[in-house]
Amino acid sequence: MRTGPARGTSTTDRKGVIMNRNGRVSFCLIVLVLVSCNAFAQGTERTEPVTKEEVETLLDRLEKYAVEGSKGSFDVGECWHRLASAGDLAVEMIAKRLETVKDRRVIRLLVVALGQIPGEKSIPILRKIAFDERYGEDPRWNALICLGERKVRLDLGREEAIVLYQAILTGPYAISAAQILCGANNVSAKEKVSPLITRLIREAAAETKSYPPSHFTERGYMAGEFLEMLKYVGEPSIQVIKELSDALDKTKDHHAIDWLVVARGALGDRAVVDSLCEIALDTGRDSELRFFAVKALPVVLGESSREMLTKLLSDEAEALAEENTLDSVLGTGKVKIVRMAARQSLSILDKRKEEHDTKREKMKSSINWLLPGLVIIGVAIAGAVIFLLVRRRKAP
Repeated sequence: MRTGPARGTSTTDRKGVIMNRNGRVSFCLIVLVLVSCNAFAQGTERTEPVTKEEVETLLDRLEKYAVEGSKGSFDVGECWHRLASAGDLAVEMIAKRLETVKDRRVIRLLVVALGQIPGEKSIPILRKIAFDERYGEDPRWNALICLGERKVRLDLGREEAIVLYQAILTGPYAISAAQILCGANNVSAKEKVSPLITRLIREAAAETKSYPPSHFTERGYMAGEFLEMLKYVGEPSIQVIKELSDALDKTKDHHAIDWLVVARGALGDRAVVDSLCEIALDTGRDSELRFFAVKALPVVLGESSREMLTKLLSDEAEALAEENTLDSVLGTGKVKIVRMAARQSLSILDKRKEEHDTKREKMKSSINWLLPGLVIIGVAIAGAVIFLLVRRRKAP
């Protein structure tokens, strides 16, 4: 007896509909496939709970890996994944180990493991390590990175704020420090923005090598990150930057002032529209400065910036100037980052227009759907009013 569909079971009838000769067998096969797929999906994820003994073993292996390096088949990524699955249990056991471990290599990996564990229970431990000099530089910076990625909102103490200021102004992990500072509950906008602007101006004045993946210099990359941090602070940043701009006017540091104009433009300050457009269109200006100026155009001008952005894309002189400028700044391929910014900005405008048109079409469709109903209701009300008036007139 056959246990599956016979050869040639699927045929096409005269109406063009594909049918199976053995419907029950096909249905069973479909159910079997679905059950198998579900079982496979569940099997691919290790859903069994992580025991205390397994966490202890994972931490032992992680500690050995930190000291001896990779020997054998130990997968540190899988180890972190399993510790993250253990949740609060892993946090408690890692915290206990951190009380006794002295080797900073081990501490660093334990900190990274803590950063992988979701939830808020690990935040106080990461915070303690980030701001305590006794843990050493590498573990502290790793804790700082983990806190920055969590976008935590802390009530910072004075010493903690000083550590973040120093990291923003001088440290290699300025972005993580800025993320924590900008998310602080008890720090004013001026105290948040001032160190960011100071570092931004310093980076703007630097001439550094390019990052091959993005064809930006380190200066351009850092400037972009700080501009994003200013957006995180929000509108209060504008007034702080304006005050700093007024102070810089006396120094005649035009390059720094240009970067502050771009920062205000990125925050949507329409007071700098003319200066922003001048920077965006001036082929003699710094290419990375112009990149961010072009990116800010849709923010301050909206749809009105489309003509200018289109001009930047179509201007052959602009393309040649961009090639020459970048060739000297980056020393790499002739990458047209200003025109790239124009394309990105036009894409943003197109997306906004599409969303606006979609909303308008939905509203129009709703009106078209409601209008007949409103007409019927209006006719019914008018008819009722006329009926009552006629009836009242006929009444003795």
